[in-house]
Amino acid sequence: MDGKAKAIVAEVLNSPSLVVPVYQRRYSWGNAQVDRMMTDIESAIRASRASYFLGSVILDSSQGDFREVAVIDGQQRLTTISLLLMVLRDELADKDSTTAEKIDHVYLIDPYKRDGSSRNHLHPVAEDEEQYLDVYAHGEAAAHSLFRENYLQMRSYLRQSKLTPAEWFDYLEGRVTVMAITVQAGDDPQLIFESLNSTGLDLTEADKIRNYLLMSLPPAHQASAFKVWQKNEAIVHSEQMSAFYRHYMSSMEKTAKPIRESDVYEQYRRLLGMASNFDREQQLTLESTIAHRYAEVAYPAETEGMDFRLRALLIRLSHLNTDVYMPFALTLLKRLTRRP
Repeated sequence: MDGKAKAIVAEVLNSPSLVVPVYQRRYSWGNAQVDRMMTDIESAIRASRASYFLGSVILDSSQGDFREVAVIDGQQRLTTISLLLMVLRDELADKDSTTAEKIDHVYLIDPYKRDGSSRNHLHPVAEDEEQYLDVYAHGEAAAHSLFRENYLQMRSYLRQSKLTPAEWFDYLEGRVTVMAITVQAGDDPQLIFESLNSTGLDLTEADKIRNYLLMSLPPAHQASAFKVWQKNEAIVHSEQMSAFYRHYMSSMEKTAKPIRESDVYEQYRRLLGMASNFDREQQLTLESTIAHRYAEVAYPAETEGMDFRLRALLIRLSHLNTDVYMPFALTLLKRLTRRP
């Protein structure tokens, strides 16, 4: 692992393609986060501070592909700074075309790549990339999206600022820094991620399990594994994934008490992940079967092909607190079902 303070623009965004892995959550910074970032940076410029620290990013170069670096943590900062660069490029287009072109060709895209769809330095998750590129290409004329809203918010802020766009870019390029942690061959990116984000990172227990399962897989396997994860989310309902894992872990424990909500991920690692033969992709496939059992108990009215007497019983049980009977029901269905 290598860690050092780096300029987020001049040294991080000016690098091989930064790819946000499929298992990461979508871009989500809103008005409050953007406003605070802009206010803090402007205050740093006005105070002539030598630098402004924006936090940390974790980059994974351990897969051996020097052309791509996975963004394990820090996509919100990197994406928002990239949007700010788009604003500065557009604001400088008529005033300083040389600087506007530098922003575009050095920090936003690689103009020498033949494939226009992959020229951007930063690649958000698949669901976000089209909207990100829409703002890159069309600015305020882009379709409605969070990316466009943040672009417009930062443009409005800049136009009201007494600082010039050139002053903003000069400071942003070399003086806004992050602690860049680079995961290298032999490092465990998940452990590094957890140790640096043990406090304050708003991840659900299911988010932590998803990252644990997918983060260590080769990029070629992450996409297919993530599809299985999405299928499982659809089966148990995405907002119930943490509850699903809580009941699943409780069904594996020989105890009368359900596992505490805050302990689900740690129990998952203890009961499953620490096994010598643990296989992440096989485990995801197994969890598809368990997800179907969970859905039969949690949403019996939605389950097709179920015996009407069993459905009637499960519907009656669904009015109770699932903490009481769900682990037992999962264990019972495992014995009754003939599904592999």
